[in-house]
Amino acid sequence: MRYKSHMDNDSMNIGQLLLKVTKQYQNNVAIECDEQKLTYFELFKQAYSIIGWLRSFESSRVAIFMSREINVYCMIYACVLSGKTYMPIPLTSSKENISYMLQKAHIDYVITDKQNFVYVEELNKCCEYNFNVILFEDLIQKLDVKKTLVVGNGAKIISDYLSSNAYKGRLEFCMDIDSAISKTKEMVEINDVVLVKASRAIGLERVANALMNDFSENLNNTNNQEVGP
Repeated sequence: MRYKSHMDNDSMNIGQLLLKVTKQYQNNVAIECDEQKLTYFELFKQAYSIIGWLRSFESSRVAIFMSREINVYCMIYACVLSGKTYMPIPLTSSKENISYMLQKAHIDYVITDKQNFVYVEELNKCCEYNFNVILFEDLIQKLDVKKTLVVGNGAKIISDYLSSNAYKGRLEFCMDIDSAISKTKEMVEINDVVLVKASRAIGLERVANALMNDFSENLNNTNNQEVGP
């Protein structure tokens, strides 16, 4: 679905519109639930790792089975920005109805929270239709990320937004895969962990392959060196 934004004359989808609103009103309160509040920037920051995960699999639909707290709105926000279709499941639904909805909608992933995890796991065992259960709290675990490379013009709007905020100095934009490979090799040191979100659209798997080939060459060179006094 596409909308005409009052902010410009360009047609944009709802995810692009939401990202633009987030950037323009980043310090405004986006969500208020009970006594918790999140600004647009805080919401985006919390949802960032979820967006990456959602974009990493082919399925276009997910189901959300979570308590009506601030986290469920963060999950919905991430779904919209990632372009995924989400199906909210009422907590009061019977197991039979939930199973029927998941099967008819061809849902492969059900995101739930700690309060409902056991129930959803039991539901998955007794349902004829099997699905993957994902814990929301696992999706937002924070890593000590030293540097993030954003590759390609398609991701530049995210790069521009993040680099002007809390990620300033920890984010770098690369125009293409070759420059991303070169930059990654410059930064990576022994014992570093490199996470590659292998987007088929731009071919980010080439970064992982280049690093593995580089590692193999270094390993062969080390094995071929003479050892002795």
